[in-house]
Amino acid sequence: LKMPPTATTGGRDGVVQMARTVISAFDAMLDAEGDSNVTGPLINFTATFTYALCKACDRFGHLPALGQMVQLDHAMRHPEAYGYTPRNDILEAYRTRWMHSFDTLNPATDLEATFFREYSALFPSIPVYIGEYHSVHAAAGLKRDLGRILALARRNQLFVGIAFFEFTVSYYKTGSETELGMFGYGSQPIASMDYFGEALDVRCLAPVPQGRSSLADEVARAFGGSVDDRLLCADARLQREEARAFLARASTANADSASSVATAGGSAIGLHIFLLIAGTCGLLLLLRGSYLVANHTCSQRLRPLGGAAGS
Repeated sequence: LKMPPTATTGGRDGVVQMARTVISAFDAMLDAEGDSNVTGPLINFTATFTYALCKACDRFGHLPALGQMVQLDHAMRHPEAYGYTPRNDILEAYRTRWMHSFDTLNPATDLEATFFREYSALFPSIPVYIGEYHSVHAAAGLKRDLGRILALARRNQLFVGIAFFEFTVSYYKTGSETELGMFGYGSQPIASMDYFGEALDVRCLAPVPQGRSSLADEVARAFGGSVDDRLLCADARLQREEARAFLARASTANADSASSVATAGGSAIGLHIFLLIAGTCGLLLLLRGSYLVANHTCSQRLRPLGGAAGS
């Protein structure tokens, strides 16, 4: 169910309108199920809130998302207080088929104290999940942050899990909102689709770089999987192969350098400097192969610049 913007704006009237909108839409969905004679296992419902404060909410307005959820809970139990008379037993459906949800860019370390500690006490039988999760600037790094949030889901029986946001870059957005996608679009068309009578190309995917890896690789590893290179753009596959080969060579060179220094008993530190030639993508210096920042959207070649530096 779509959450109206008045969930966090508009004062007390906006909060009432938000709650009435959701419970009436919920009631309408139950009506539609009855009209269509839906049987068998029935789907769950949710209204996904932003991770924002609701200062006009009656309770918990000082904690993100919780104020809206508590207000909605009250509306489900007391719809008449919001100027609505349900046609169905929305309270029973709420008790048995509802899941709370929210979107957030906050890191896992924030959520335990600002959300889950209170949530478990407030809603001991209603599960919750994060509909859009991606902490872009997590101090611990993406892989560790994902590990923490997934560990939290394993510990907390009410916390179902997360949906990582997002699959592809939203090129129509601006600023930090363009940093969320795991894949960018390459230039190579791999299929064609009909869009209301217009033939459009479906372009291949190229992983968005993330440090020495990519966003897609970090997410896949956090969930115990891997990225299938066969499904990527041809140039992206080549770049990933070159990057892996380079790191392997650099690792071997570093080991040899460390061994030579130890044998000589000197204090010199082996330092290998490489230059990444990436056309219009810019120049990067790699020290001892320790860091590789690969731009997967353009062609790349690697060329050594120098050998070991002195002490």
